[in-house]
Amino acid sequence: MKLKTKILFLSAAAFLSACATGPVLAPSGAFVAEPFTLNLNQNWSAFKRKSEGVQGAALTREGLDLNMLAVYMIEEGHDLKAGKGGTQEEVDYKSGMSQLELVEFATASLASLDMKNIEVSSVETTTFAGEDGVGFDFQGFYELGLAAKGIMRVSETDMGLAMGIYVAPTRVYYDRDAEEARRALTSARL
Repeated sequence: MKLKTKILFLSAAAFLSACATGPVLAPSGAFVAEPFTLNLNQNWSAFKRKSEGVQGAALTREGLDLNMLAVYMIEEGHDLKAGKGGTQEEVDYKSGMSQLELVEFATASLASLDMKNIEVSSVETTTFAGEDGVGFDFQGFYELGLAAKGIMRVSETDMGLAMGIYVAPTRVYYDRDAEEARRALTSARL
C-alpha cells in the first residue's frame, strides 16, 4: 500500500472510530441519519455513527477525504472526535454557548478532523435542523497539505448541538457538490 493511501485510510479510520458502521447506500430522496432526516438529490455512501455522546452520519461520493457531507448530534460534555474526555486541546460542547463560542467549537471540531490553518468567513445567523443557529464558510488544508473549503451549520436543540458539515478539496470536488451539500444541510430536520 502506498504511503499516501495508508495515510488517507488511517485518517478516515480515525474519523469513523467509535462504533461507526461500514458504508450503506444513501439514495437520493429522504435519508435518515439518526436523529436527522435530510433530502438528497443524488446517491451518496453513508457511514452511520453512534457512540457515547455523538450520533449521526458522514456521507461521501468518492471517499471521506475527497468529499464529506456530515450531520451529527453532540451531547453536552462531548466533542466530535473523542466523544467524552478528549484531549486538552479539544473543547467539549456546553449548552447555552454564544454564537461566537459555537463558531469556536465548530472550528475546533474541524481541527480535530485534521484540518489545519482554518479561516472562517461569511458568519451569519441561520436555521439548521429546525432551530436557530449559526453558519459559516471555511477554508483550510488537510493534514497532507491539500487545500479544502467547506460549509458549517450548528444549532442548539433539546437533544444537544446539531452540526452539519460539508468539506472537500478546492479543486474539482468542492465546486461540484457544494450546492447539493447546501440543499441537503438546509433540508436537515430532527
